[in-house]
Amino acid sequence: MENNCIFLGECEDNNLVGAFSLLKFKNVKLLAIGAPICIRHLYFQALDHNYLDRFNFIELSKIDFTFGSHITRVEETARRMATGKNDVILIYLSCMDLVSGTDYDSLIKKLKEENLNLILLKRGPMAKRGQDIRTRLFEIEDEIIKLGGAEYE
Repeated sequence: MENNCIFLGECEDNNLVGAFSLLKFKNVKLLAIGAPICIRHLYFQALDHNYLDRFNFIELSKIDFTFGSHITRVEETARRMATGKNDVILIYLSCMDLVSGTDYDSLIKKLKEENLNLILLKRGPMAKRGQDIRTRLFEIEDEIIKLGGAEYE
């Protein structure tokens, strides 16, 4: 099996361990948000696995973080990424947003009213104190399937 546990899962000996290669769903796109040091590895993994066409990132600067101006960029980027009716935008949040408490619930609600499908995935050391990643990945896969994403590449 090809090692597809990029972005979200955990790998051991190049095999998937309790995780899903969610970008194998044709309609899933990943939007990573955070400090460059926290999300840069995602870009390289997307490059290595030929997922750059469904990957976007927003690097948070000190100014973005201080003033919360990045939420507008997230909104605009999510709209731009959702090119198909059943597209699901997986928003990958790093610690900076978790610590600051950025209000993504309002953004998700607003964009869902516009028929955009968004799912939040909180990662990094600050998120590890909550729900187990494997449990969350099972939930996300179920959400994707319910949103019409059962078709794999």
